[in-house]
Amino acid sequence: MKKYVVLFLAIGILSFEGIAQNSKVTSGVIAYDNGRYDEAIEKLETALANKGELKEKLVPKAHYYLAQAYLQAANDSALVAKYGDPAMKAYDQYQMTKESDVNGKFKNQLTLVETNLWPAMFNAGASAYNTDEYAKSKDLFEKAIELSPEDYNSYLMLGFSNWMLQDSMEAANVLRKSIDIYKGIEDKEDVPQFAQAYLMIATAQNGAGQTKEALATLAEASEMYPTDKNISLTELDIYSKNPDLAEEALKKFESAVAADPDNVNLKLAYADMLGKNGKEEKSEAMFKEILQLQPENMNANIQLGAKYINQAAVLSQSKAKLTKIDEIDAVDEQIRGLMRKAEPYIQKLHDMEPEQLEWISQLVSIGYILDYPEDKLKVLEEKQLEISAKARANQ
Repeated sequence: MKKYVVLFLAIGILSFEGIAQNSKVTSGVIAYDNGRYDEAIEKLETALANKGELKEKLVPKAHYYLAQAYLQAANDSALVAKYGDPAMKAYDQYQMTKESDVNGKFKNQLTLVETNLWPAMFNAGASAYNTDEYAKSKDLFEKAIELSPEDYNSYLMLGFSNWMLQDSMEAANVLRKSIDIYKGIEDKEDVPQFAQAYLMIATAQNGAGQTKEALATLAEASEMYPTDKNISLTELDIYSKNPDLAEEALKKFESAVAADPDNVNLKLAYADMLGKNGKEEKSEAMFKEILQLQPENMNANIQLGAKYINQAAVLSQSKAKLTKIDEIDAVDEQIRGLMRKAEPYIQKLHDMEPEQLEWISQLVSIGYILDYPEDKLKVLEEKQLEISAKARANQ
């Protein structure tokens, strides 16, 4: 008789635990319906922790409402702090609802979850991106795309995340997908971020040796953003670094400079491009134009000063082969002429960087060649020794 009593009690306990778990689903749903999302999460998580005790039909229901509760928690900073990543938890519960809903009872409700889950995943991804958690943002944007595969915003941000993870070609592919979706929309708003997307695509293509494709991308970008200077500068940079495109590059630079004559950086690049392609006079004239706009431009002063000093050095070497006094004197006069040209630029460099040994040393050399007065030359030499001593002391 006692054995039967014990068996009866054991069965009663098991049955009571099953009832308790099932009731937690019911109370969790009620808590959710009444806006008590924290309570709903705790009850539904507890119920699902003992899933084997639940009635089969309650399993997808528990997952569904838990997904909804986590979605609501994603909008509450306190619950975000408590649960860590409620949007991702909502996504996991959404997947579990689909897996457990074998009879399709929650098919319509899942459509609603998808509609609400996409912005939650996207916002969570944006938050991760803005805090430099790029691997996390990539994962979240991939899930956002899964939920809404025709949304260009998710592809755009996934591309940016891939770029920050230094996966440039994958970023380019995803960003292209974003642009293609966007272009297929009839009534669309302007998206300034696509200018950056085009630049990333072109940079990735050029880095992979796809120069023509990169230039085609930038041409497409220019049509959408005709006033964006970064697009035109990137195009010019690609042209300038590809010798096979030198002739076309010079034409592009000439047009760009004419359109933006006060752009010092553009003129510097053009002057450099001219010099590399044997157009020395035009290069020299362009550097002088730069100094009219910006007298203390370090690069232009260096280029002009170095140009004349290097020319003088070549003449000095050729002088060693001469034997006639009149020929030597003629070359010396040419050297002095070049040093007079170099002098103002080297002086400007010394004024801008008075502790730079190279500039004071060049001034001393110029002083010898141009026969500076003894007192002026002495001041320069003393300064050169002082700077040289400091340099040795700091080694």
